[in-house]
Parts: sequence; structure tokens; C-alpha cells
Amino acid sequence: MKAAVRFAEYSLTGGFFWLNVFLLLTLLHLDAGQGTWTGALLDLWSGWLRRLDEALGRAGGLEALITTLALLVVFATGLLLDLLAPIFFAPFEVAAFRRFFHDPRQAWMDELTRRQGDHLHRDLEDFLREPVFSWRDPRLAGRQRHRYERLRAFLLVHLYTHAAGTRLDELLDQLRLVRTSRALSLSLALLALFLATLVGLAEEGSFASRYAEAATILIPLGLFFLSVAITRATFQRLCLLLSAFAHHVCRNEND
Repeated sequence: MKAAVRFAEYSLTGGFFWLNVFLLLTLLHLDAGQGTWTGALLDLWSGWLRRLDEALGRAGGLEALITTLALLVVFATGLLLDLLAPIFFAPFEVAAFRRFFHDPRQAWMDELTRRQGDHLHRDLEDFLREPVFSWRDPRLAGRQRHRYERLRAFLLVHLYTHAAGTRLDELLDQLRLVRTSRALSLSLALLALFLATLVGLAEEGSFASRYAEAATILIPLGLFFLSVAITRATFQRLCLLLSAFAHHVCRNEND
């Protein structure tokens, strides 16, 4: 069941990425100078479909192989997005995690880590005391990310170990949602980067060439901030659920 869910997640994120690529190519080649936008879209897509049919017709009996390779590419793309997304969005997650546990109402976290030994407790103290990034010490970002990963892993393992009578389905669903939303957000960020880079290659008279400033600045910025907003919203909900479950377990241990 877990393998099927993971396959579906990778297929979803990989398919979303290639859908973004398709929309990017449409934007670069769309020419609405004559007729309506709808007619221009239909003409462009029908031309691409005719070329695809001609290519498949010349390929003979390779349709099944091409379909299999397409599914493999979609799955592999989803897997790569899942692996790369934590690297890209790590600073935003570290900042949100640090801000959340700076709240005085999360003081129970200090007590919980203190009981686990001085090393983990020092990680929490250093994590909350130092900023996420410093120009004077570029390696600080790496240390903060390492502390964040240790603290989050500790909370998850602590829950799995001590929350035997607690249903963690909602937390697990939120973890999967965060992973999927990060991959989808990375697709949007890559689309913004590709759009800002390739708009110079747009065909003369296309949408991208007519509105070059918007295509290279406004739209990519909007897509980038949208990707960050999606990731932050889902991750903040994960922090809230993780804190609620961990606080419940910690209170039961004290009782």
C-alpha cells in the first residue's frame, strides 16, 4: 500500500512538472495576433498533435515502448523533485520551525530535550539562539539545517515510540502533504526560472515576446512567491500538528 501511495505521489508531481513545461512551451509559441486566444490555442495544440501522430506513425509498433518510457520519465521526474525539494526549501522550513519553537508556549520542548541528554538539548538552544543564515559565517546555514533535521527526527521518533495509544494518521497525512507540496512548489519555481531564462527564445509575435517584461519579471516572481507560500502554509500546519501530538505525549509522560 505504501509503495502504491509513493508511486502515485511521484507520478502526480512528475506529471505536474511536465504539465508546467507544456504550458511554458505554449506561452513561448502562442501567437494571438490573429483571431481569438481560444482559436490560437487550438491551432497551436492541433499542430503539435499532428506532428506527434506523424512521429508515432513513422515509429511503427513502438507505441507501447514510447508509452512505457513516458511513464518512466514522469515517475523519475517526480522522484528527482522529491529529492531536490528539501534542499531548495530548507531555509524556509528552518526559519518556520525556529520561529514556531521560539514561542514561549512551546517551552515544553526545552524540558523534553533536556531529558534526552545534553547533546540534543544544546542543539535546541543553539538552534533557537543563532539566526538561520549569517553573511559572516556562511556555514551557519548548514549547521542550522542539521540541527533542525535532528530535532524534527527526534520529535517524530519520540511520537512513534511513545504514542502507542494515539492515532497519528492525521500527522502522517500532513507529512505526505508537505512532501508532495514541496515537489509541486519546486515545479512552479523551476517554471519561473525557465520562463525568465527562455523568454528570449520566444517566437516573434508570441505572447512571451509581446509581454517580455511581464514574462521575465512579474510572472516568474509571482510563481516563485506562490511556491514559497504553498510550502510555508503546509509546513506551518505540520509544525502545529507535530507540536500538539508531542505536547500531548510529553504531558502523559509527566503524569
